[in-house]
Amino acid sequence: MKENKLTPGSNMRWESSRMILPEHREMWLRHQKEDRMKFRPLWDEQQLEEFSHRLQEAMAAGSEVTLHVFDPYAEIKMTGKILHLDALNKTIKIEAGGDVRHVGVQDIMDLET
Repeated sequence: MKENKLTPGSNMRWESSRMILPEHREMWLRHQKEDRMKFRPLWDEQQLEEFSHRLQEAMAAGSEVTLHVFDPYAEIKMTGKILHLDALNKTIKIEAGGDVRHVGVQDIMDLET
């Protein structure tokens, strides 16, 4: 038997409280988004030096690398060949999937060679 609001024993007092105000919904959605948000790791000089060394080796060998790039809400992987390392601006020029992209060294989460 299907129950409805007029069924004895139903909680009539709280039936109208199922509505949510748009302001509350927006605040709840913002909170959910912030809960999923990731934070950029802080690398020390030794780790940055190791990344730099591995990137230089991959560029010299012409081999493909997979970069895990920081994004606060998603996991981004780029697989491609390194075209240029810019030490002054701390960026990497990579050809991934037919596109040439620039990635900041501080945005690299992990590197697979």
